[in-house]
Amino acid sequence: MRFHGHGTLDQLYTLRRVLEGSWEFAQPVHMCFVDLEKAFDRVSLVVFCGECSTNDIVLLASSNQDFQHVLGQFAAKCEAAGMRISTSKSEAMASLTGKW
Repeated sequence: MRFHGHGTLDQLYTLRRVLEGSWEFAQPVHMCFVDLEKAFDRVSLVVFCGECSTNDIVLLASSNQDFQHVLGQFAAKCEAAGMRISTSKSEAMASLTGKW
């Protein structure tokens, strides 16, 4: 997730470290790269995680069940804030064995 004052490189570094850790310990990572419909350059997401602005969101979970739970909660909060997840532009994937 993009927090105010941090750029794309910080986000990529964090995601890379999460994936490296999952591969090192042979743990699965379920990911969803979320695109919000009609999200302009900056969308206030105070409802979700405190003060941050973003239009690029990555949801992470260690199991499919947790992933479904996190995605469901996120979608509900989006709806409550008047936003919707663009299913045509969002992508989900899993790294189950440390390889894609």
